[in-house]
Amino acid sequence: MIFKTKRLTIRLLKKEDLPSFYRLQNSQKVMKYTGSMPQHLAECTTDLKDLITKYSKTNNNFWVWAIENENNIFIGTCAIIFNDKKEWEIGYRFIEDFWGVGYGTEITQGLIEYAFGHLQLKQLKAYVDKRNVGSVKILEKLFNYKSTYWNNKDNCWDMVFEICNI
Repeated sequence: MIFKTKRLTIRLLKKEDLPSFYRLQNSQKVMKYTGSMPQHLAECTTDLKDLITKYSKTNNNFWVWAIENENNIFIGTCAIIFNDKKEWEIGYRFIEDFWGVGYGTEITQGLIEYAFGHLQLKQLKAYVDKRNVGSVKILEKLFNYKSTYWNNKDNCWDMVFEICNI
């Protein structure tokens, strides 16, 4: 286990997660605002293996974990990564059946606490397609809005949020 929140357990991904990971990554609705297309089973198999392999790499700075609910069901993934802009960034994805019950806010709070408390990070960023209204609302509550810019790669307006550990 990496950390827990009131209703969620965050743990390392494992190969047995493939059916649920595929359900997450293959969903048009889940992937709509990620800048990626839904993945086929072969892509999910490769990605899951790659993410698991990263756990054992020295100086790994790309952490993607499984999220389980209170019934020990895989419901999504969350991440703390060192992005291409040399910033620590958080993110999460949930299987559509688990939207709208407050898990997004809960996992964001958990990621903040883990990043600042356990990892001793000083700053976190979050990037979100401004059309992703649910995630925008969560970030507006928990982070500070910094800017909006046109993301050529993903062909959307991205909002940038930041929080600092003082």
